[in-house]
Amino acid sequence: MKSTLTSTLTIAVAAVASLANGAAVQKASADNNSTNAVNATELVEQEIIAVDQVSRIETVANSAGNSSFVFDFLNAPEAAVVAGDAGNITTAVVSSFPALEGTGAAMFLFQLGPCGMVLPHSHPRASEFIVVTEGKISTQFLTETGSDVFSNTLKQYQSTIFPVGSLHVELNPTCEPAKFIGAFDNPDPGTFFVAPGFFSLEEQVVLTQLGGAVSGADLSSFKKAIPPAGVVAIEQCLKNCNITANAKRDILDMLPAK
Repeated sequence: MKSTLTSTLTIAVAAVASLANGAAVQKASADNNSTNAVNATELVEQEIIAVDQVSRIETVANSAGNSSFVFDFLNAPEAAVVAGDAGNITTAVVSSFPALEGTGAAMFLFQLGPCGMVLPHSHPRASEFIVVTEGKISTQFLTETGSDVFSNTLKQYQSTIFPVGSLHVELNPTCEPAKFIGAFDNPDPGTFFVAPGFFSLEEQVVLTQLGGAVSGADLSSFKKAIPPAGVVAIEQCLKNCNITANAKRDILDMLPAK
């Protein structure tokens, strides 16, 4: 009887052990299958990325070899430079530097003369992070109608950020040249200069927005006084620096007589 009971217990234990081992094997097999599935997914993703990346890099490299990945801000293509009376902006974007495609990045070099100001503008597809490399730069930005205006003056190696789509302006308040670099999180950030954009709207829209300050007869002359884009000098600042500004027609001459 005792022998029979012992045999039965032994068989039961063996059966349980067998079931446990089987379950463990099945679980291990399932885990391995799951791991293999994850690895396969990652591998496919990596292969897709690698193939596209290699293809993209090779396409860029075929144009000029190693130098395809170098952008010379001091010898940039003419189309990459936005020139103005008081400085210029050199733009490394995907259209001027194809190696940026797929990188999510772009960069501008701003070179401002004394009292130079980058006209009020926005970047519809990117935030801008600037750092002053020479001189001093004053900045202002606002994000939307009704928001506060944030103003800062940056010294060399200080930075600020302009959120995507925000209206902003940068100016050199000193009598010496200034330089700063703008980095973007989109290889095609876009630039919208506010005044030229506004005055390109239908005449009645512009006149209504101006609230009668300018007549229809004077609107054409008023438009001609608006700089199209780029960098201009602040005349009062130039006077303070004893620098002669370019002769311009006084804006009061274009306003309707009272």
